Amino acid sequence: NAMVEINHVGNLEYVIGLDQQKYSAEDDVWRVADMEETVDAVFIQVRSSEQLFDNTMLAVGVRNNRPSKSDHSTVWNITGKHDFNHHWYMQANIGTSFRLPTAENLFLNEIYDANNDGVPDGGHFAIGNPELEAEESKNINISFGANFQRTQFELTFFKRDITNYIKSSVPVTIANIVGETFENSDDEVNIEGAELQVQWQLTDNLDGRLAYTYTSARLNNANQQLHDIPEQTAQLGLNYQQLGSPWGVNFTANYVSDVEDLA
Repeated sequence: NAMVEINHVGNLEYVIGLDQQKYSAEDDVWRVADMEETVDAVFIQVRSSEQLFDNTMLAVGVRNNRPSKSDHSTVWNITGKHDFNHHWYMQANIGTSFRLPTAENLFLNEIYDANNDGVPDGGHFAIGNPELEAEESKNINISFGANFQRTQFELTFFKRDITNYIKSSVPVTIANIVGETFENSDDEVNIEGAELQVQWQLTDNLDGRLAYTYTSARLNNANQQLHDIPEQTAQLGLNYQQLGSPWGVNFTANYVSDVEDLA
């Protein structure tokens, strides 16, 4: 990753950069083919400086991605934040994004053929799909928050519509043996919900944090929640640190609602 930031051009600031991601996979459980994916990207962001607006920040960004094994894509976003006073603020983000297939999605090679007869051993197999394209989405997030001396909180509402959704456990047949692979779905995934984050400084030595997220993830706005995505998650944490002492105590409790295990 290489990036240049220009801060002294009128009332605007600029960020220009290049990025390269190169990855393969190795897994202690799954067999993964010895293949590699490279993604080159160029990005630019233009944002307002403090001289342009006293209490408001605006930014616009564009990124062009060029994977070596799939189609190119361009994503963009617009971000804004406004401080109403020293405590309360509002921020929002709208734009598009992408998620590349994982190395497992692309290169999984959990197939055995000891005698090389073209028929998978064991009556089952699982393979990746090197032809997968990146998931693409349209996103909007709106947050309201506040910062006080001993308390900070933020409430965020989010909505995301995903196309080219990468489905798992898709049936595929080799030599009359049915196995599993991955493929891009023609359906649209609709995700929306809210997240609350709160932090307290209870005493000079004790602080706490609470996070709660509700997520509705549906295929074509159907009634069933997508598998592997819980509707509700929560976390409660407490941390005790005696001033001047290298020792401390941390407590964390997590909650995850029931998760669908079938697509």
